[in-house]
Amino acid sequence: MQKSKEVAEQAKGEVQAKLEHLQVQLALGKADARDSVEEQRSKILKALREFEAVADQKLIGAAFEAGWLWEDLVGRASSLEAELDALKGRFEVEKAKQQASLESKKQELLAKLETFKSQLKEKRKVAQAKADTFEGDMREGLDQIKTAFKRLFE
Repeated sequence: MQKSKEVAEQAKGEVQAKLEHLQVQLALGKADARDSVEEQRSKILKALREFEAVADQKLIGAAFEAGWLWEDLVGRASSLEAELDALKGRFEVEKAKQQASLESKKQELLAKLETFKSQLKEKRKVAQAKADTFEGDMREGLDQIKTAFKRLFE
């Protein structure tokens, strides 16, 4: 009985440790991915602003007098910014999905653990009942032996 209790505690500890490890890895992965996306977005937007500044200074009088090329570049820059914002939104949605999935798995594991604990309690009750019955039978048998020896020597 003592050993099975230790096994249950050990299994619970291992499951809890694995769950915590999974949560840490997920948090680290999300942080890395978010940092990478934000860093790349920042670099792209910085490069875009630098390009626009140089274009404003150097090329205004030459090829951009017609305006169509400049409007095309501004349109592409706006499109790129919109795509980056959309990617950020999709990242947040995916993050929420993964968090929900993790929570679901966590609840599933906890439910399995609770089932295991209840089964273990039932097995303990059955084992205790058998031990009580055995103890009662042993006492009764010892009492009969004791009575038999008393009668033998009387």
